[in-house]
Amino acid sequence: MKRLRVVLLAMLVLLLGAVALSFAQANVSEEEEITGNFVVRQGQQGEVSGVLKLEKGEWYLIVGSRVYELHLGMFGHDGVTTQGLKDGSGALVKGFIYGDHVSPILIESEGITYSFRAEDGRPLWAGRGNNAASTLPEEAKRNEGYLWGRNSGI
Repeated sequence: MKRLRVVLLAMLVLLLGAVALSFAQANVSEEEEITGNFVVRQGQQGEVSGVLKLEKGEWYLIVGSRVYELHLGMFGHDGVTTQGLKDGSGALVKGFIYGDHVSPILIESEGITYSFRAEDGRPLWAGRGNNAASTLPEEAKRNEGYLWGRNSGI
């Protein structure tokens, strides 16, 4: 009877260890793949100013010794929206901040404002983002210096 208890106790300890290990691995993989939506959900709204850095197709903001990864979503990888951003330019980034990650609402650099998300965090490239179906002509947007995620023609 004692032997059966020892075996059952050992099996229980092994099972609990396996469950704990699987939770630990799930958290690591979630941390490795932080998305813009994750930053919006977990982060706090704020502003950071620094210098833009383009590295291997990804944008970063350098603020002193800290480097923020900018999660620009579809607009950041469409080959059009960010073409006006310049590596080494100063920028103000307003958005959701989570650790060293920022999911921008907007980026202001060299007198141009690039918009990526609505104030509530909805991506502007999604069908119901603010101004997604705007009838305001692109020329009017350019004259205002306010670009709704697109900057072609500048």
